[in-house]
Amino acid sequence: MKTHTTLLFCALSFWGVAQSTDFINVAPALGLQDSIGVFAYSGGVSFADFDGDGYDDLTVATGEGLPVLFYRNDGVGGFEQLPALVDNTGEVKMALWADYDNDGDRDLLLTCTASPNRLYRNEGDLVLVDVTEAAGLPLTDDLSWGATFGDYDNDGRLDLYYVNRQVTEHTNYLFRNLGDGTFVDVTAETGVSDGMRPTFCATFLDVNHDSYPDLYLANDKISPNSLFRNNGQGQFDDISVASGAGIVIDAMNADAADFDGDGDLDIYVTNTPTLGNALLRNNGDETFTEVAESCGVGFFAVSWAGLFFDRDNDQDIDLYVCCSTPGADSPNLLFDNQNDGTFSEAFPGGFPGDTLASFSAALGDYNADGRLDVFVPNGGGSPFLLWENRSDEMLHWLKIDLEGVQSNREGIGSWIELYLNGQRWVRYTHCGQGYLSQNTFRQHFGLGAETMADSVIVRWPSGTVDRLLEVPADQVVKVVEGSTVSSVISLATPDVQLDFPQPNPAVDFVEWPVELTKALEVEWRLIDASGRVWVSRQETLPAGRSDLQCSVADLTAGLYTWCLFADGREWSRKIAVR
Repeated sequence: MKTHTTLLFCALSFWGVAQSTDFINVAPALGLQDSIGVFAYSGGVSFADFDGDGYDDLTVATGEGLPVLFYRNDGVGGFEQLPALVDNTGEVKMALWADYDNDGDRDLLLTCTASPNRLYRNEGDLVLVDVTEAAGLPLTDDLSWGATFGDYDNDGRLDLYYVNRQVTEHTNYLFRNLGDGTFVDVTAETGVSDGMRPTFCATFLDVNHDSYPDLYLANDKISPNSLFRNNGQGQFDDISVASGAGIVIDAMNADAADFDGDGDLDIYVTNTPTLGNALLRNNGDETFTEVAESCGVGFFAVSWAGLFFDRDNDQDIDLYVCCSTPGADSPNLLFDNQNDGTFSEAFPGGFPGDTLASFSAALGDYNADGRLDVFVPNGGGSPFLLWENRSDEMLHWLKIDLEGVQSNREGIGSWIELYLNGQRWVRYTHCGQGYLSQNTFRQHFGLGAETMADSVIVRWPSGTVDRLLEVPADQVVKVVEGSTVSSVISLATPDVQLDFPQPNPAVDFVEWPVELTKALEVEWRLIDASGRVWVSRQETLPAGRSDLQCSVADLTAGLYTWCLFADGREWSRKIAVR
């Protein structure tokens, strides 16, 4: 039987009086009183729209003997609990929605321990059919935890990577999407098995801004974390040691965002001992520096989920971290970005009442007010927490909703740039991140007091670039791939092949090798982190190899983006100047 609950003004008024914070627990008022059960290290949660109506829904993984929980957002401030959409009562670790078949509706992957992972195809109207075996996925009893979707070969179809925490028999797996409803195991040929390490979670990310998704793994039990760089030729190179990202801690979480505003992705990794979490700052040259303690986010408690988001719409990226030690001495914490490379506790001691043993969390905007809310299912049979964000409603926001055409339908792996008063803010579209987490598909930007973004640029995995100018605040903007450009070249038959600029970092000059199958008029620019163009040239390049050359001797040290424009497409590479 369905149960239906709607937000009541009187109930929220009570909660607003009872708790003096920007975040109010509205789970009791909304009838979200369930529990995921009692099992090891809890289960995950998806805060993603699963029925395509534009409102963020909830899907909660549960323990053995319990059905997966589905809560449909009714669009008026409440949730409707649906009967179980799938017949799966095993111990589910992660629930992950993605349109793997590009048919316009979202399908469901469930990772499980002690039973096979399951893929359910959405036949429409949330009729989910188990296609695991038909899709070519194994029916082995793996010890699976995290999973992530990404288009590693940029062929317009979402591929699947899921992990195993076993240290014998099974590795992690990458399955390539063949586009006919089936997947093929390409783990060995791509080089991403990671051996017999106890991996908790994984996420696709783009560490070098080349639009080919790389892969980061959080490994448990003092096994080194792994970073695999996508070489763009269907394989990955292990740069864990060379990059400095292969840290050795009891790693649980892997989330990536640009916390310092320099245009590339930094990584936050949590740690179950009390020796501190890790914040890996991206140096822009495929290396990372660990800065958690100096930035104020070491945490130093038994922590799990750690998620980046702009919690107060003030433009910068903040951080929410879960702790599994119950009690007021070890609360979950929200760290406020000070916009100077450091964080401070937004609410010292945590949110009032946020003292339960928490593992996973996810971000979404349940009441569509432009402020991201936090859902925490909690462990140990404790009740759910839904922290409604009540930060300053006078600050503005923008959300970007993507629909791929040549790229995968979800636009996973896209870069979104927002320019505001000469400053650039970026988002990268993930599908599975953190500790067993899936956040809203819509990419959220805080605009502060500004009522209009100067421009929004979407760089799709296909190479297509869409540009929107003078975008008013406080709205959801739907961007369909190619809707703002006149011509697109398919990556399947590219006219342009690019190598990496060398040397990088550069001191005096830098060269960018470009291989063309035909003569093209090109334009290229060197742009700093604030969006200022330092060098701009137009020239005609012949068929064959050419070396673009740029002097950087007179430039201020820092990170730059070298952009190449040709035939309606754009490519970019990151350059570090010293």
